[in-house]
Amino acid sequence: MQFSIDRTSVPRAARRGVLLIEILLGIAVFALFVSAVGLTLLRGQEGTEASGDRVRGTEYAEKALEAARSIRDQDFSLLTAGQHGIQVDGIGRWQFAGTQSTFSGGYTVSLTITPIAQDEVVAMAVASWNRSPNRPQSVRLQTVLTEHSATKTVGNWSAFTLSGSYAVGSQSANPVLNDIALGQGHYAYVGANSLTQSLFIFDVASPPALPPPLPVNLGVSVYASAVKGTMLYAVTSDPNGEIKAFDITNPTSPIFVTSYDLPGNGNATSLVVDGDFLFVGAKGLGPAAFLPHSPPPIAFAPLAYGPLALANAIADHAYARAYCLTVDCLDSCVPAGMACTQDADCCGTPCILNTCDFLSSSAASSSSSSASSAAASSSGPYPNGNDFFSFDISNPTVIRYLHSLYVGGVNWIHIAGNAAYIASTVDTAELRVVNIANPAALAFAPGSVNGAPQGGYDLTDRTLDGTAITTTGTNAILGTQQDSPPLTPSIVLFDASTGGVPTTNGPWLYSASGNVMRVDADASGCYAFIATDWRSQALQVIKIKDHSMAKLLTYAIAPPVQRTGRALVYDPALDRLYLIDHWTLYIFTPAAGPSSCP
Repeated sequence: MQFSIDRTSVPRAARRGVLLIEILLGIAVFALFVSAVGLTLLRGQEGTEASGDRVRGTEYAEKALEAARSIRDQDFSLLTAGQHGIQVDGIGRWQFAGTQSTFSGGYTVSLTITPIAQDEVVAMAVASWNRSPNRPQSVRLQTVLTEHSATKTVGNWSAFTLSGSYAVGSQSANPVLNDIALGQGHYAYVGANSLTQSLFIFDVASPPALPPPLPVNLGVSVYASAVKGTMLYAVTSDPNGEIKAFDITNPTSPIFVTSYDLPGNGNATSLVVDGDFLFVGAKGLGPAAFLPHSPPPIAFAPLAYGPLALANAIADHAYARAYCLTVDCLDSCVPAGMACTQDADCCGTPCILNTCDFLSSSAASSSSSSASSAAASSSGPYPNGNDFFSFDISNPTVIRYLHSLYVGGVNWIHIAGNAAYIASTVDTAELRVVNIANPAALAFAPGSVNGAPQGGYDLTDRTLDGTAITTTGTNAILGTQQDSPPLTPSIVLFDASTGGVPTTNGPWLYSASGNVMRVDADASGCYAFIATDWRSQALQVIKIKDHSMAKLLTYAIAPPVQRTGRALVYDPALDRLYLIDHWTLYIFTPAAGPSSCP
């Protein structure tokens, strides 16, 4: 049996109703599509505007900090404490005006000055704006400003006084102190070879009354440290994050901010801060070429920790980073071996050939994001990478790798102008000079002396390591190891007036009768201060003016024999000298009267 439908039996009105519904549905779908496109464009426009607002806000905040610097240059005393607005006076100079300033576009800017020492203030600029109801936005920038003229006149260091000392240990309980860094205000940060007492924070405001230092537990040893404003940078024994950064806005309560993993396992030896750049040296590594990438660190919100919790915070940071090497733990990261288009996809490890280059799991635990590409190299005895590194630290929360060189072993670094002077472990180049005019393109200074590799100076009378370096005026002072009798002079004074490898007059020599641990000098170029491992002359002061190299005074550390000079630093602002032995901090001041170098 067959059935058929008589279409003529369907009413025309019904067919018209169906067509109307179809038209309405089509219009609705099209309207939804147009709305979606419109919303997308609107959101994109809002995002673009928000980004532009933030850029302009940052510019206004930077302008406020520039105003603070200009006011500082006029007269440091004009940087009065409190919240200020800024304006230009009738003769074109910046000055404070009111408590805030309004700029075109609806931006409000305030500048807060907070004194932290007699000759130092923190300047914080806040730019704020409000484009949407109940959604105010702001940008906050800060810097530390120092009085240029605060350096004291150099006293008579041909005689000095022990103004104070404090022992943090003893022969039986010895943390072994390593280095001193002077921080904001009146604080000294002393690193140590100790997992439980890694850092001692001394209040050195009023010697001889030195209160007990605050011991900080980092869980790793601190080899060297440097301060930039409210940030403390340290090189440590941590094999998975040798460089560490701490916020010391509160000088006695460091906040762990971030870390950076160098090649090798705890091989870093020294660091120095120069403006917005950090330079780090290491030894025990080998030559390798670094790819020119700048891997971002994993973003962890900085938190304040007490001394006992700080080590756990750092360990958690390292663990989280290792976790990112194997799983997708961040929205912007992908697991090992997965496809990537940029370094940011790879949890801070390079995106190599469109694949996250985590190497093997064992390499990942000991290699840094900056060294991952270098770890595959076999061009040197230690294929993990180079040993002199430059980083951008303009953003306090980021340690951004820029460039590196293979020096052959770095014991100490000193920056003067566009040159980094390096005390090297290379027997044929105890002194090495690197041009740092462009920190993103490091290069050895042209030339060499006595057949040394480029940028090097070979002291042909010895096969000993360079151990310490500093500069003052047109002089560079290198300290070396001490050989067995006959004793080779372990202090070498170079004429560094050319700003590169010393090739003119000199060198001039002085026998410190011990391995030189650290050397420093006053800015006038009169005195050099030397710390040695010879206990009976752990501190030596010599006159270097006119290249006389005359011993003026020494200081003997009390027995036992294990106590020797470890490090020292001269403070030009207070004309003070700080020395450490294995477990004691000493503070020296010069005798009354004029300098030995009128």
